[in-house]
Amino acid sequence: MSSRRDPPDAVSSHALALVPLPLSISHALHDQQALPSLPTAVTRLLELARSPHAALSEYAAIIESDPALTLRLVALANSAFYAHSQRSVTSGHDAIVRLGLETTLAAALSFGLAKLACVSGLERIWRRAIVAAVAARYLAERLCPDDRHDVFTAALLQDIGMLALSALYPETVDALYSDDELSHAELALRERALLDTDHACVGAWLASQWGVPEALVVAIAQSHFAPLAPTPAEFCLQLSGLVADAWLAPEPIRALQGFLAYVASHRHEELAFDIPLETLLADIKTRLPPWAELMAITALSEHDNERLLSAAQQLLFQQSLSLQQRLHEKERELEAWQARSRLDALTGLASRAYLEEQLLEQFTLSKAEAAPLAIMFIDIDHFKALNDAYGHQLGDSVLQRFSEVLLSVLPEGAVAGRYGGEEFLVLFSYRRACELAPIAQTLIETLQHTAVAQVEEGELRLSVSIGIACSEDADFASPRELIDAADQSMYRIKRTGRGSVALFESPAS
Repeated sequence: MSSRRDPPDAVSSHALALVPLPLSISHALHDQQALPSLPTAVTRLLELARSPHAALSEYAAIIESDPALTLRLVALANSAFYAHSQRSVTSGHDAIVRLGLETTLAAALSFGLAKLACVSGLERIWRRAIVAAVAARYLAERLCPDDRHDVFTAALLQDIGMLALSALYPETVDALYSDDELSHAELALRERALLDTDHACVGAWLASQWGVPEALVVAIAQSHFAPLAPTPAEFCLQLSGLVADAWLAPEPIRALQGFLAYVASHRHEELAFDIPLETLLADIKTRLPPWAELMAITALSEHDNERLLSAAQQLLFQQSLSLQQRLHEKERELEAWQARSRLDALTGLASRAYLEEQLLEQFTLSKAEAAPLAIMFIDIDHFKALNDAYGHQLGDSVLQRFSEVLLSVLPEGAVAGRYGGEEFLVLFSYRRACELAPIAQTLIETLQHTAVAQVEEGELRLSVSIGIACSEDADFASPRELIDAADQSMYRIKRTGRGSVALFESPAS
């Protein structure tokens, strides 16, 4: 399927622009009349939620216009989760007061989607969503209580893209979704191989169409591929999916392996996961039946809690030490590889690739904040003649010694790297060209008094030509143009005698 990407349209969130859908999928979604749609009352609730001044009575009026929705919400408010007093709730208004607006909206949305999943034959998807949501709520209450409503809703909605993909490509995906042997991660990878996207991206698109808040759209889009350093809310969402996979899998051992590995690889102060697995599983077992009844989901898989716990304890006993060791080894290998890719092997300064990466980031930030970004382009004078006269080995030694001198005169925060051969580039965020001139002059004077090598003729010293440009000097459209400006300034020095500094002068000035 084509991998071309389309630009975000009017209904897409900013997050979706980061992971756009393939053009063919996007067109199919826009053209498809059989896509899942929400009940009228739920759609009206979402529209009302976008108004910052909506009154509780307005929400209650919409809910009570749908008798089935009213009954569901009243039942939820009277359930063991929320009934903290003996007084029974009997109206939509009282249900909102007891549940809170966030939980009311999440519950209303999920009631509508559960019905859609059952009608489309994808009840298994919704069973996973319920288990994940229950687990996510429990985890978030302990790790990030302020985010518990958002985490619960994101877990509940993370797989809604399956409803859309099943409507678009039933012959392609229905067999995939009915394969109990596939883990959820494997299923997402198969989707990408078949369709060049996955249900998380499609689900985010669908949620955006419905007018779901953007933070929730982002959570759905990222629900299956968490960042390397997740927030507590993202951590809970990832764990909830792994717990649901273990709960519903015919053989839960592999999913529990993934759960333990994920916890071990993200263990740090902010994510102090000290929740006993036994407690988590027991809580899920208690909460599942009433949620299943509220969602009208039948045949909810009821794994034996003790069997799950036994498998988890066995894995933990057998693998905790070796798993932790392997993870640390992999992390060290990754860190070493990243460090090597960022450094120039000869000088130890930043590599050209890393320089360009940093320059792009800083240039983008400079534009966004209207803050100056200055760069210094340095070329060692007569280096080719030096190489020809004394050989490449001494030339390499000179480059290393020069790099040490360069670092010694730079202020904190400057990023220095070897751009190529005897050319060097230094980035200075939040500094103007005039601030770099004294630094450049210090470098020139330091080199005049520093022997970089000993040759037959005596001590070898260097001179350098330096060009300086700042983002404020002209309307630069790209980092490449900023580099070219500094490069032009440097060559102006080359043509007029070398061993000095020149600031970029725009044609306009």
